[in-house]
Amino acid sequence: MEFRQLHYFLAVAEELNFSQAARRLNMAPMTLKTYRERFPDVELVVLGMTTEQQVEAIHNKQIQAGFVVPPLQHKAEDVVVETVLEEPMVLALPEAHPLTAQSKVKVRSLANEAFILGQRNSGCGWYDQVIALCRQANFSPQVAQEVNEMQVLLGLVAAGLGVAILSGAAKQFQRSGVVYRDLQPSSTEVALAIAYRMSEQSLILQAFLEIMRETSAFFKQRQ
Repeated sequence: MEFRQLHYFLAVAEELNFSQAARRLNMAPMTLKTYRERFPDVELVVLGMTTEQQVEAIHNKQIQAGFVVPPLQHKAEDVVVETVLEEPMVLALPEAHPLTAQSKVKVRSLANEAFILGQRNSGCGWYDQVIALCRQANFSPQVAQEVNEMQVLLGLVAAGLGVAILSGAAKQFQRSGVVYRDLQPSSTEVALAIAYRMSEQSLILQAFLEIMRETSAFFKQRQ
């Protein structure tokens, strides 16, 4: 196989680590580990970028692939977005919040709550997904804060400044003062996807995508 670099990045740290692709069920680390074992002569360059930066870099042939949270606000026509994993959304609450008494919380019961969200201007679909979820429950969320760091978000929730809707992987972030609850409807899910150029012919990238799909199938069987 031709020796080339695969510029692979985890935009997972993107906007609040909202995609959480790097940690999310350990999918990305497992993919990276498997790839390095099979192709030890290929250098993987891991970059941190927002979703919008990733899409632009892929379009401009600066990188080959990246993890994103669809739907994307701006997507170039030559960029493919392939879903690799879906998982339920969860609600992060201050530990003294009355809704912590419920094992599952209906989305419509959050109509009067202050929301803490990730910044929308970075191109991540997470912000829009939360807004759409609330509108499906017939209300528009009251956005109190927009932040770009997961620990900052959880700190604000712990301080009682609002609630947050996150992917299920957020439960890995055990923060004092924060309680997680499942949402109703339980079918509500957030997707993790990998983005790449439609015209990309690199054999190294194609091998990476195949390993990513194998890993995706493994985690789907465990869900």
